[in-house]
Amino acid sequence: MSAVSTEQPGQEAEPPEVPKELPPLDITRAETWPEMLTVEELASILRSSTKSVRDMIANGQIEAMRGAGRGFRISKRWVIAHILQDNP
Repeated sequence: MSAVSTEQPGQEAEPPEVPKELPPLDITRAETWPEMLTVEELASILRSSTKSVRDMIANGQIEAMRGAGRGFRISKRWVIAHILQDNP
């Protein structure tokens, strides 16, 4: 049985809905973290402010890359290897 499209010619399908909020991050279980963390997520893990995290990125203390738009993304592996290993 084939799917029947309800699109009219020249009409684009609506994109799927994106959740407004992500579920809260469980800071005690690294295996549940996304592979790339936002500044806000890392600040939550470190129990720090987003300004402090951005300052550490600017000073080279935290390795980050530019994400979509203006935000930074920090690798979960980097956080585990460089931050959590220093502070068990």
